[in-house]
Amino acid sequence: MTNDRIDIGAPERAAQAGVIELFDQTLGYEYLGNKTDTENYNICTDLLWAYLDGRGCPRKVADAAISKFQAAANDLSQGLYAANKAVYELLKYGVKVPDGHGGITTVYLINFDEPKKNDFQFAEEVTVNGFYDKRPDIVVFVNGIALGVIELKRGSVSVMRGICQNIANQKEMFIKPFFTTMQLVTAGNSSEGLRYGTIETPAKQYLEWRHDGFADFQDERDPDDVQIESESAQFDEKLDSQVYEMFNKKRFLSIIRNFIVFDRGKKKVARYSQYYGIKRALSRTPKGKGGIIWHSQGTGKSIEMVVLAKLLVERDSDGRVLIVTDRDELDEQIEKLQPIILLEGTNEEKLATIAEVLKDSETGLKGVVELRFILDTLKKLCLNNEIQLDLTLARGLNYYTGAIFEVKALDTPMGSISGGGRYDNLTGIFGLPGLSGVGISFGVDRIYDVLDALNLYPQGSLQTSRVLFINFGEKETAYCLPIVAQVRQAGIRAELFPDAAKMKKQMSYANAKQIPFVVLAGDNEIAAGKVTLKDMVTGEQLLVNADELIEKIK
Repeated sequence: MTNDRIDIGAPERAAQAGVIELFDQTLGYEYLGNKTDTENYNICTDLLWAYLDGRGCPRKVADAAISKFQAAANDLSQGLYAANKAVYELLKYGVKVPDGHGGITTVYLINFDEPKKNDFQFAEEVTVNGFYDKRPDIVVFVNGIALGVIELKRGSVSVMRGICQNIANQKEMFIKPFFTTMQLVTAGNSSEGLRYGTIETPAKQYLEWRHDGFADFQDERDPDDVQIESESAQFDEKLDSQVYEMFNKKRFLSIIRNFIVFDRGKKKVARYSQYYGIKRALSRTPKGKGGIIWHSQGTGKSIEMVVLAKLLVERDSDGRVLIVTDRDELDEQIEKLQPIILLEGTNEEKLATIAEVLKDSETGLKGVVELRFILDTLKKLCLNNEIQLDLTLARGLNYYTGAIFEVKALDTPMGSISGGGRYDNLTGIFGLPGLSGVGISFGVDRIYDVLDALNLYPQGSLQTSRVLFINFGEKETAYCLPIVAQVRQAGIRAELFPDAAKMKKQMSYANAKQIPFVVLAGDNEIAAGKVTLKDMVTGEQLLVNADELIEKIK
């Protein structure tokens, strides 16, 4: 393992170095190097082909399987969720391709049954090209397929920063295609440890991996889990311990194979409690033993039932699973809430219905009075907005303590573009109790989309730059900056590409933004005190000085 890494700051570097050493020395992953200066993809075809070749797969069959797998990973026409689901099914159930003899064969890209027979790799500082390039700190591969990503922060920076970085990287303008193969998306720091999710997991739903906290019936535990938990105790740092537990080869593949669910447009990965509960249940069933898994509300009972039922059927294809629920209490609750759930009419009619439902509740009736006051006050303000009372609205259940609100654009199918609510004792966490407040946030990306859909951008804001200065490096940038300033002083919109990316990318950027002129300044131009002006429409190129440049592009 060579030490060819870039400096990202001492504290963060130390955390990353520790994790790298853990993968390399303890977990036994192959180190692929620092990938800052290479072009990287989520499928390393040379590594995948080498794995298949080592398993005796004929070259033509392997090529066909890899090609089909790449096609699934590159198909984002239905969005990231659909592409990731298609990839997952090929990973789990194999790729069916012609065997070269008139039949069909299934090529398995990962050996889930025998984890040790796979090739586990990792790389750091993995530069991925997009409209804006991104560089995940650590990417985890199995047989050359990127299945995990880790964003690391120093201990004084919240792990939420790394989580938000992962979420942003999955956006269209960054490196969305890289996540079509991704199964575990994680972030961590040395003080808070590791948090995990999967693609498109909301920030608040990232989870922390913990030990099986149920002390009884230790004989029911999977020996692998016991061993992993015991071995993780050797680490002093919480981050190292949790990385070891999640990326242990057996557990990593087990989570991917058995504890991931695609549920109505959302990909979900099991909580640690679901994982251990299911594993214990599976150990009981062959012995004819039953049991109860106790859940609090909203902790994923449905997912646990689905995963457990699926694994039971996979173990015994002739088995049957019967799910029985106690509906009496639930039916009673639904009946009471039905008038609220089906609430319709004007705001005044809705308030009248709510008052009737809550007529025996002093607190409820007080709430009706407060709502009526708010609506009457808004009416007196003569707003042009449509105000709608909606009791099914839900936001920030773990921190809002009063009224919540959302703002929508009526003429587009876009969701809320702004929202917020009331916080009681807002400043209490900062040592100043007793002060409440109302917070509001704006969805800038959605507002942009609404403005675009309704053609509401001011005409001037749609005008792109007139000229783009190509960035060849520090020396060339220093030469171009005074010329950029001179061009701007002449009233011409100009920009310098932000980094020394490949020429193809910079030219593509100019074409995408419909910038009509590009300026290039290399060693020859600098020596002559001039620049090369390229017309992006005709392809014509001229060697000009700054004054001539301004005259040509006015």
